[in-house]
Amino acid sequence: MNKVILMLVALLITGNASSQDKTYATVEFDVANQKTDSLFIWRIESEIVLLKILKKDKNGVFKDTVTVKPTMHLLSYTKNSSSYNIIYLANGFDLKISLDINKWGEPMQFSGKGSDENNLFQEVPNSFPSDSIFKDDKNFRTEFDKARKFSLSLIEGKKLNPEFYTEIKKQIEDHYLRIETQHQFQVAQNKLNTTVSPNFLFINYKGGQSTLEDFKGKYVYIDIWATWCAPCIREIPYLKKLKNYTKVKILLF
Repeated sequence: MNKVILMLVALLITGNASSQDKTYATVEFDVANQKTDSLFIWRIESEIVLLKILKKDKNGVFKDTVTVKPTMHLLSYTKNSSSYNIIYLANGFDLKISLDINKWGEPMQFSGKGSDENNLFQEVPNSFPSDSIFKDDKNFRTEFDKARKFSLSLIEGKKLNPEFYTEIKKQIEDHYLRIETQHQFQVAQNKLNTTVSPNFLFINYKGGQSTLEDFKGKYVYIDIWATWCAPCIREIPYLKKLKNYTKVKILLF
């Protein structure tokens, strides 16, 4: 009996280890109203790069494996689309996704390994309150701390992919940092009206530090976006066009 128990334990450990050590993710899409036989998965680098084309099988399902870095990826139903849905992928995931092309942009249905991360990825932005609740300077700190604490509570105490936890927590912190910075700017704005724009320091795309003053005398376009922000992603094709204007310096945050 003891030998049987030991064998079962060994099999469970081996099964878990093999699942965690997979060098690919399995994705399966059940798509309603898809008019073509292909779906497209894209990775986000300095630009959007095609990672995989999924073909529909005889059962009308799009299923394949893909080797990925654990991060947000984009899904489109045509190759030249500027409209994307967002999914989180990591090697070892066995993810099933249901969506309706006629309801593109609405929440997708996830199941299987990786569903917790993707469901949270859809849920967390909905926890962000309207900026209007922070307009009252007197109660700003109370409302800000309460909202931030609630958003962070959604990801605490859950068994999540470690890279996902790090990334989604950073996005939450970045969101509230933006609100706090915006509030501080609003408070200071009255003192700065009709004066020269304040200088600020930021990390540039090479990993070094730059200041706004470094670009004095040049046209500067500042783009603040996030991977979970669908309107931001829809603007990427226009951002690419703007890069063709060599006199414009583009700063991405």
